[in-house]
Amino acid sequence: MADSTDTLLARAREAWHDYVDTAPHPAPSTAALLALNFHELDVLLSSGGPLPAAWAACEPARPVTDVPLPVRVPGSAMLAECGAEIARLTAELDAARNVPVEYVITAGLEAAMAVDPHREDGTVLRVTDGAKRAFAWKAATREWEQIR
Repeated sequence: MADSTDTLLARAREAWHDYVDTAPHPAPSTAALLALNFHELDVLLSSGGPLPAAWAACEPARPVTDVPLPVRVPGSAMLAECGAEIARLTAELDAARNVPVEYVITAGLEAAMAVDPHREDGTVLRVTDGAKRAFAWKAATREWEQIR
């Protein structure tokens, strides 16, 4: 008769305690017995066997969708600061180039590119809605070149 999941779990726990008690130098047979017991339990559970009684009585964990909002992600303030710093440096670079800069969203990009074919050479169009792309007007060839 095959062992139950309760029996296999008890054996795996006993093998774990034996392994921990002999640390930091457990005998190879102790490690092998631990691996064997865990493997047998894994095979039985993976084949659709019932959960051990100790596990079945546990309350299920809440799904991730149950997280209350707003959630503060560690480092989100730092990321926001970095984004603001990048935006500030980009604006300073645009000012140092001494060329006109236009800010558009992706939906208005093509219209902004087509609006004035007689723009000053080097005029920059920056996409502001997350795409982080920029285009420079090349007056000699009358076309836009992506610069980032």
